[in-house]
Amino acid sequence: MKTLTSIQGGADRKFKALLEHPETFGSKEFLSLCERYAHRLPYEDQLALGRLRLQRQRDKSLDANALLAVLDGRYDDAHRLSAIMQRRNALGIRSVSRDKAPE
Repeated sequence: MKTLTSIQGGADRKFKALLEHPETFGSKEFLSLCERYAHRLPYEDQLALGRLRLQRQRDKSLDANALLAVLDGRYDDAHRLSAIMQRRNALGIRSVSRDKAPE
């Protein structure tokens, strides 16, 4: 897999921002940009950017922490967080998204 810095970004500022600061984009915009630049960004690099985006987020949700645990290979943490999520869901507690409002 290429390193993200070795990908030629050209003059496109949005693409450069996606590579350098993926955490600044909300979930929908991040996925939209990955689709938009799929021809310049292999799937493996999209996954790496998604992982980096989750790591850099200030306020990580329980779901994000569980996903990061799986991506990082911390399976004990992933199982523990999954059990907490199951209990949360059984109680009917909902998470609130902090993504930016659609423009």
